[in-house]
Amino acid sequence: MHQLAIVMIAEQDIYEQQARLLCESIFKFANQEVDFDIFVFSPRKDKKPNSQTAAYFKQHNIFHSTEDLNVDFDYFPLANSLFAADYFEKNFKEYKHILLCDCDTVFLNSFQPELLAGETVYAKIVDNIGVGSGGDGHKNDPFWQQIFRYFKLPLTEPNHETTVRVEPIRPYFNSGFVLANNMHGFFQQWLQDFITLMNSGIKPDYYGRDGTNFGFYEQLALSITLAKYDNNFSLLPLAYNYPIPFQPFLSEQVNHIAFDELVHIHYHKWFQHPGFLDHITTEQDKSTEQYLWLRDRLPLAPKISGEFKC
Repeated sequence: MHQLAIVMIAEQDIYEQQARLLCESIFKFANQEVDFDIFVFSPRKDKKPNSQTAAYFKQHNIFHSTEDLNVDFDYFPLANSLFAADYFEKNFKEYKHILLCDCDTVFLNSFQPELLAGETVYAKIVDNIGVGSGGDGHKNDPFWQQIFRYFKLPLTEPNHETTVRVEPIRPYFNSGFVLANNMHGFFQQWLQDFITLMNSGIKPDYYGRDGTNFGFYEQLALSITLAKYDNNFSLLPLAYNYPIPFQPFLSEQVNHIAFDELVHIHYHKWFQHPGFLDHITTEQDKSTEQYLWLRDRLPLAPKISGEFKC
């Protein structure tokens, strides 16, 4: 069997709950056809998980590093994964298949070994265009042109479509599930590109929900790095890194995947909402093993409320 390294972040409070749920889902669903090891990193000072979570990792033979890896950008938690993957790639060279996975995700079916073939990096286009560019004339395109000129890279045409609203977009990728096979150095390059981008001083006229104009830079850096690995890149199948908050909307599309056929879902904050699981599932879904397993573990704390995405 292939030996897959799954790398994730766990920090205090909600993030350690998410990481534990992800680990549980891997043990329950993901390991039918692929052999794997789990590596958890807590890379920021004063953000370490509690002793119960540390004991959970130890009990399940999960590697857990509490080394302070993200020091220079400790104000930017999304950089954690890049520092963790960089460290992992430098220190665990025996692993040829590395999956960097956001902790606000879970597996619902077995990881398919076909994704571990060759020298390939897998990722998925973003859900909606956000700070991405639809090409010439798009409001964000001058920013993209500036960035790619700075890195001396050609700017790829908008030859992809967003995952949810189906708009043309230049290659701009979600960083929640990035799989590199036999591509040693890829994650180190991603971190280098991120640091170069953060130090460039280039900022867009765009502010995200976090109130910053750099809160998406780890994803933008991924687009820069993948442009350098263009001949080795493939899009993830639809069933992976699936944006489950949009399930009611996506279920009306022609290429819809049934809930119990999804392999890996990205839920963001919504597993803290008591009504979310029922919102994104049908009566038929509620009889599936996946629904029943999640129902017994949700909601995560602290609970939230509010309107769903769709």
